[in-house]
Amino acid sequence: MQFEDVTGEDLQSSFAKNFVSPVLLAREAAAAMQQGGISGSIVFFSTMQAVYPFESSVNYAGPKIALTQVARILAKQWGGPAFPP
Repeated sequence: MQFEDVTGEDLQSSFAKNFVSPVLLAREAAAAMQQGGISGSIVFFSTMQAVYPFESSVNYAGPKIALTQVARILAKQWGGPAFPP
């Protein structure tokens, strides 16, 4: 979608689907894992658009960049590597 065609509603919808939902799901999963004494990993799915600029991807890439950063923050917070080796 071209930048000039992106609406506030487009941005909010994409942010809700591609950032807010996975983060809230991870929070619930982490709580259940801690409560159940379960060790493991939480995996987020992002996109190459979070690393490299792709034309016409503002409404999709922005939330994915934020999700990638949250994954790094949580990895650091929970004692894992913040960046892949």
